Amino acid sequence: MKKKLLFISILLAAFAFHPSRPTSKIDEKPDNGGHLTIGTVFPIDIINPIISMSGTSAVLAEIIFNGLLKSDENFNAVPDIAYKWKSSENGLKWRFYLRKGVSFHDGRELTSEDVKFTYDLIKDPKYSGYFTSYFKLVDRINIIDKYTL
Repeated sequence: MKKKLLFISILLAAFAFHPSRPTSKIDEKPDNGGHLTIGTVFPIDIINPIISMSGTSAVLAEIIFNGLLKSDENFNAVPDIAYKWKSSENGLKWRFYLRKGVSFHDGRELTSEDVKFTYDLIKDPKYSGYFTSYFKLVDRINIIDKYTL
């Protein structure tokens, strides 16, 4: 009986410490299309980053909509719609440079005016959404040219 118990213990230990191999390479690009299923505890109200009040909806909005920047796996800011940015020495003014050729689903090109329009709506006191608090410290958004704000 002791030999059998020892054998089972060794076998279990071997499986417990055996490194598993991923079924796909990390560098592989996923196929376009398909379905994404996300389990949630709370209901989704609306997937609109300007007026949505739900944290669950905000998570979906971050997946669906692009921002000027996004976070990498280490939570560092990396380019998204803006390919570069810089701040003033005191950190109170920021300049964002938009990628050229970014378009909406209808093919119309995204410009600084579109970004300003969206952020002005988020700041508008008539609207109160999940992301509203992120923009409380933003005084104003100025357009410098078609691709810079």
